[in-house]
Formats: sequence, C-alpha cells, structure tokens
Amino acid sequence: MLLALAVTLTSLIGIALSSFILSRGIEALEESFGQGTAGGLILGFIESLPETIVVIEALALKSPQIAIGASLGGSIILFTLMSGIVVLSSYLKERGPLLLREDYKTEAIFNLGAVMCVLIILFFFEVNLVSGVILIAFYLLYSALRIKRRKGGKIKIRNLIQILIAVALTVVIAPFFLSNLILLSTQTRIPLIWLSLVISPIGADVEELINGLILALMGKGSIAIVSFLGAKLENFTLLLGFTGLFYEVNLRLYYSEVFPSILFSLIFILLVFRGKIGRIEGVILILLYFLAISIPFL
Repeated sequence: MLLALAVTLTSLIGIALSSFILSRGIEALEESFGQGTAGGLILGFIESLPETIVVIEALALKSPQIAIGASLGGSIILFTLMSGIVVLSSYLKERGPLLLREDYKTEAIFNLGAVMCVLIILFFFEVNLVSGVILIAFYLLYSALRIKRRKGGKIKIRNLIQILIAVALTVVIAPFFLSNLILLSTQTRIPLIWLSLVISPIGADVEELINGLILALMGKGSIAIVSFLGAKLENFTLLLGFTGLFYEVNLRLYYSEVFPSILFSLIFILLVFRGKIGRIEGVILILLYFLAISIPFL
C-alpha cells in the first residue's frame, strides 16, 4: 500500500508540473491565436488525450463498451465539481464572478449541438457508421471554424516546446496516477461503487482540474472553462463518432450512465451562455456533483 501511495503522490506532482508548463504555453498561445483556438481547440484536444488513448486501446481490444464509457464518461464531474472549483478559485483571484471573454459562445453552441445529437441517438438511433460520420464531421466543422477565426499571431518555438513537453509528461504519467489510485483504493477496501463513481473519474480528469486551477489563479478562468467545453466536445463527437466507424452500439443499453451525462452537460452549457459564473453558481455546481453521485444510493 505504501508503494501505491508513493507512486500516486509522485504521479500527482508530475501532473501538476506538466499542467504548470502547459498553462504557460497556452497563455502565450492565447495571445497569438485567441482564446477559442488556444483554449477550446488546442488545450481541449490536449486535455482529451487520456480519453482518446483509452478509446483507441478499447477499439483495438474489441471493447466498444469501454470506448463509449471513455467518450461520454467524465462530463458529470468536469461540468459540476471541477468547473465549480475553477469558478470559486477565479472568484478568489478576481474578487468577482468568472467572466467569459471573446467568442466563448462558439464552444457553447457546438457543445449544445453535440449533446442534442447524442440525445437523439440515445432515443431514436444507434452509434454506427452513419451517426459516427455525422459526429466526426461536426467536430471537423468546429475545428475549421476555430482555425478560420484565429488571430494572425505566430507561435514561438519556446512555447511550442513547452506544450510538447507537457503533453509528453501527461501521456506518460496520467496512466500511472489513475492505475495506482485505483490500486490504492482497492487496498484500502473502498467500496466498488465509490471506486467507479468517484475515484476513477477524479483520477481520469485530475489533469483538467489542475490546468483549470492554475489558469483561474492566473486570471485566465475564461480560457479554463472554454478548454473544458472543447475537451468534452471532442469526446461527444470525435471519440464517439470514431467508435461508430467500427461498431454498432445501442446507447439505450447504457441509459443510466448516458442520460445523466447529457443532463448535467446541458445544465452547464446553459449556464455558460449567461457569460458569467458567480460564486453562488460555483457552489451549486459542486452540490450538483454530490447530488449526482448520491442518486445510485437512493
């Protein structure tokens, strides 16, 4: 148990270091390309890398159920607990609500569209080749729009190296953190339901939380929220669509997991449309998370 604890803590420190390096690189990218391209597209893609790797491995092992879980899982904790923590951290820094800047509504609109697509697939269709192509096309449309709207700045080699180092650290360290966190939880006899509902999601998205915290404390809470939206947009479209290219999956078989993800995503997206998120909303988001994980026990 001591070994698992040591590896978990060491991995967490490594993730924090990579997040700090990444936040510095993204801050420079924002000045060059704008919040949407730097936060929504680039940082969102980077933050979605762990899920992307899981989906690729799951499809290679012919486990579409795991791919579906990786694609749709995590949105509840990210759009409630972690977003709430970022909002409160931003409030401590700015002494006011987290104000969303620039054209943040692009991410909100595309996320709303993606969630509605998944909702339609859930009730009327399946994840298959046709729906997969549509979902992938939806993400490519978003990417093209973001690239078209980017500022005309240039990226410095130093900042590019920072981002590449951070990505490499994340790809190497994140699996160790998650696997050892789960091992530590089982060794301390934490119930399996808590392992699946709480421990695993936190372990999978801890990098996004640390990135968001660092950005919020740097006065960049807006880009943190936009990156959350960008990451989950990729999950809801590109990763789910990629799964559909190889397998047909009926989402209704996983209704109890899929529908809450859709519901809490919609709540957060509608909150983002207001353009500002205050401390009260931040507390409500955190409370919604605890409500979500308590539902299976009711």
